[in-house]
Amino acid sequence: MEDVDDARELVEQRMRAAGMEESIFDRIIDLLERFDTDREKLFEEMLDKLEASGYDGLRDRWSTNCEQAEALLERLEENMVDILEDSQADARSATERMAAVGPVDFLAGERRIWAQVAKGDVPDAATLMAKVLEADLAVIKKCEEDLKKVRDDDKVVEALIVKNFGSISATAIGATFRRCRSTRRSPSRPSIAWPCCRLPCRPISCAPPRPASASRTGPVRTRRPSRPRRRPRPPGSPRSRTCSPG
Repeated sequence: MEDVDDARELVEQRMRAAGMEESIFDRIIDLLERFDTDREKLFEEMLDKLEASGYDGLRDRWSTNCEQAEALLERLEENMVDILEDSQADARSATERMAAVGPVDFLAGERRIWAQVAKGDVPDAATLMAKVLEADLAVIKKCEEDLKKVRDDDKVVEALIVKNFGSISATAIGATFRRCRSTRRSPSRPSIAWPCCRLPCRPISCAPPRPASASRTGPVRTRRPSRPRRRPRPPGSPRSRTCSPG
């Protein structure tokens, strides 16, 4: 990672300035690379635990990983001191050489960061998010079940409507059609253009109202048209037709 690369460059500059042997330098760089690889694996393990389905004991597992990171730092520092003790570049002790050329700032910064990570609320937040997710999934599942039930009920109601009212609708439309035709054919009724009298009739209540004296089941009775009155004949005018008495 970038922070390890920066630490390696700094160690290289310091060791070359101090005249350290090339073999010592290679061993120190190898330690930093192995630390980088082990820390990367630890990061992946911590992420896998956060993404796991169960959240019981997540805080304990998180603390264990932070302790493992502290152990990696301790091992890195101890191994560097052991390697620097083999150097013949000067008469300083291994601890003094470590303070002069080692990645002291890097190690101190890593320890502070891991201490904050161990105290952080990342596992608690992950536990809360997992519980919220479980509640959301339960609500979604309940809504899906309710929606399926409503759809099934709608199908049942629709089937009942078609079964019970389908024939009634057809009968009512046929009766309305016959009433409209009889109304148009009646000579005693005025010619009214009912909107439904074009085949096929659509509304049921489009026919003219039935007279109050008519029977509900019988045909509609109509009055005969009255004959026009004749003009009175003048006195003494001959009749066109003579009726003989007896």
